Amino acid sequence: MIAGSSSRKAGVTAGRRLVSPDIMPTPIAGHGMNLVAHAIDGPLEINAILFAVDGRHCLFVSFDLLFIGGALELELRSALSDRFGFEDRDILLFASHTHFAPPTDISLPALGHCDGTYARQVAETVIMLVADLVQQEPASYLLDVRQGQLSHSVN
Repeated sequence: MIAGSSSRKAGVTAGRRLVSPDIMPTPIAGHGMNLVAHAIDGPLEINAILFAVDGRHCLFVSFDLLFIGGALELELRSALSDRFGFEDRDILLFASHTHFAPPTDISLPALGHCDGTYARQVAETVIMLVADLVQQEPASYLLDVRQGQLSHSVN
């Protein structure tokens, strides 16, 4: 598929926001319940890209988190649907799997204490980022799909 060709109205917008915790020390995910960070070594980000083709949208959101967490994902999908009309199939949410970000899932306390304030900060940041993306003038893009075999893959 070549998006942005003369036969289709297509565009893309992208952006990022920082979501480093405001309060230190803060728990970090994946190291048990008692490990905390006392300082920020590098920023935590949310990155998003919104593709549009012929009135349809596809939103990719990447989080610097160990994982997104079920409740946060449901909250985001509901808010993105209510506010912007996205359907579940239009949204791909994924985490970078960093072990140096606060947990965002209260149902998994063994991976670290979840601070509801931080999870809300993440959710609000995503909604503000997507609000900006839908307001931006989309840039045209070319999507080139290729296929092949890699000799270095171990999976």
